[in-house]
Amino acid sequence: GISKEQDPIRALVRRLLNIPAQSDDETRTKVVSHVVESGLITPDLVVFLKDLLDIPQSRNESALYEAMDNTTRMKGRQDVITLLMKKKSADRPILVIVEDAHWADDVTLSHIASVGKTVADCPATLLITSRIEGNPIDRAWLSRTEGTPLTTFELGPLKREESLALIGSFIDSNDPLAEDCLQRAAGNPLFLEQLSRNAKEGVKKNLPESIQSIVASRIDRLSPEDKHAVQVASVIGQHFTLDLLQHLIADDKYDCEHLVSHNLIRPESREFIFAHALIQEGVYASILKQERRDIHLKIASWYEDEDVILHAQHLDHAGADEAGKAYFEATKEQSAQGRLERALDLVERGLLLSPDTEVYELLCLKGELLRQLEHVQESINTYQQAIDKATTEAERCRALLGKAEGLRFIEQHDELLETLTAAETLAEKHALWFEASRILQLRGGVHFMRAELDACLEINETSLRYARKANAVELEAQALSCLGDALFASRRMLSANKVYKQCIDLARKNDYAKVIAANLPQHGQTLLYSNKVYEGINDCVDAFELAGKIHQPRAQMVAAVVGAYVEDVKGDLEQGVSWARHCLEIAQRLGAHLFEATGLEYLGRFAYHRNQQEKAQRLIQQGISVLRSSSTGMRFNGARILGALALISIDTDERLSALQEGEQVLSEGAIGHNYLWFYRDAMEASINMKRWDDVERYAGALESCTRDEPLPWGEFYTTRARLLAAYGRKGDGESVVTGLRNLRQQANDLGLRQALPALDQAILG
Repeated sequence: GISKEQDPIRALVRRLLNIPAQSDDETRTKVVSHVVESGLITPDLVVFLKDLLDIPQSRNESALYEAMDNTTRMKGRQDVITLLMKKKSADRPILVIVEDAHWADDVTLSHIASVGKTVADCPATLLITSRIEGNPIDRAWLSRTEGTPLTTFELGPLKREESLALIGSFIDSNDPLAEDCLQRAAGNPLFLEQLSRNAKEGVKKNLPESIQSIVASRIDRLSPEDKHAVQVASVIGQHFTLDLLQHLIADDKYDCEHLVSHNLIRPESREFIFAHALIQEGVYASILKQERRDIHLKIASWYEDEDVILHAQHLDHAGADEAGKAYFEATKEQSAQGRLERALDLVERGLLLSPDTEVYELLCLKGELLRQLEHVQESINTYQQAIDKATTEAERCRALLGKAEGLRFIEQHDELLETLTAAETLAEKHALWFEASRILQLRGGVHFMRAELDACLEINETSLRYARKANAVELEAQALSCLGDALFASRRMLSANKVYKQCIDLARKNDYAKVIAANLPQHGQTLLYSNKVYEGINDCVDAFELAGKIHQPRAQMVAAVVGAYVEDVKGDLEQGVSWARHCLEIAQRLGAHLFEATGLEYLGRFAYHRNQQEKAQRLIQQGISVLRSSSTGMRFNGARILGALALISIDTDERLSALQEGEQVLSEGAIGHNYLWFYRDAMEASINMKRWDDVERYAGALESCTRDEPLPWGEFYTTRARLLAAYGRKGDGESVVTGLRNLRQQANDLGLRQALPALDQAILG
């Protein structure tokens, strides 16, 4: 039970920056400003340094930090420590000592490994001590240091001459008692020291048999006041503050002087620490159980408003019934601060202490933590336990929703819909509008992937109403995002753009960074259909940068793919290839196969524009294969990629086959952008094949599919196709050439440069 101030990683950062442990927020904030101004760390790492120093974040910083995933937070904290160590060690060498590593949790061990990796590249040394039992410095840990040289000293028993030298600092080594001490200790330095101190204090016979008994013997010779004080201190823990000890023993004049002089404790900064962990354990064991329990309860009361973790732990050691609830509060605090692994440890302990009737909330919290830590199947299993422990239908609904969130991650759509149906019935029965809104968002996502567009649109409109009834602003922003997607899927791109803008404005007002990063690319894409090319690419750049800051790779991937769309229209091949490669790399890393196919498609398109015909065809056919391997792949993007194949292929039969299959996919239902891009490419492919009737047919199809909401983008391409078809049939009639010239000027002004080559060729004859 160490306090926040005693956390080893935070203590290391304070030492590197010369910050006293008990300093206030204002002092620490000034240090942070100085650290940035002096170049010790970069501004983008300030949020992580503030976390390590327990300083409140600004509103913007807090929004960014909350939007990050756990891996990003961990890496950011490690980057801060690495930079500080490298910069500080450049002034003078640094020795970092980490004691008792056998007590460290995995997060602490990960940070220590990062320090181990750092010392290989700067004038610094890391010294770690650990008991042999439970020693965590194994091969797995060493692999995290990436090959930093390691020297291991295994400390065996003291040799006889070494033992005699130690004894001689307390009693005459020629005293017969020295030999007894030497034999009893068997080379154990702590035991030997304590035996020697015992002998120095006047005990000449009946040597204790163990550390515990020798510690008991030594404290028995203290005054009643000192004995009581050291026993109470041992209940506080290995570290303790004087003010807490004085409070517990009801003596504000007590100063620990005699305990220090007897080498039971030693001062450390503004605290005290037991001279050895085994001394603290020995003193603790000397106290009667009921007395220990009473002291733990008093300590818990002291920490109730100051340190929720220590509050819970002391209630735990006291065997108090409310310990489980205290662990629940501690878990919520750690989770809110982004310390998810610590939160998971706390909730596990809370579950062990809580009766079956009180575990529901703990199980739900555990399920949420597991999902955030990407242990999705474990999260689903935990929520199933919560479903079984629910005592009301409202509790059952919420647990079903938690399970559904996990099923969405692993794309188990049939089980997801079944779970949502059960939850939806309960939400509507009890007017649980928040849950009802989120349930419909998840259901709408399945309909979106299956291109069941009418159902998708209706469900998301209802979800938005429920979110507003629940007065849940973040949920409303999510509902707007889902409604925008539904409108997008239904080819109502202008309406989708307005809804995305509402979503982004609401998210910006409330600092929902994740929502902004997810919706900016979609806003940019729908701007494209209004021929606002430059605004669209700006949205993609902003989204990509924001998603990178908060480490949202999926949002980065979407921004990259939309960037590729826009650059394809804009005609910037170099930037387009860069976007497509970003998309492909992230998609392959995430296992997002549908976006992997899109990345391949656009690399193929850009290869085609560079006259690399064979490469283009190979890439696009590879993308089609990836889509065919997914049950929803062809509905998601199949028609568009088939249109690309028809555009780039040099074989007429293959072109016609791709066009035929693309039309078949569209007839079975597909996401909205498929229609727009397929018909655009089908017109272009038909122009290249001089199939003028097909050009007219595809132009009519594009008009027809956007009749409910005509798009400037669609109007431009249908006009272009018809003018080129007219030119191909009749030659250079004056009205046709004039139309082509006007359209060329429009394309140039709007930034639709990919449309220019065919226009130039016609105008120039």
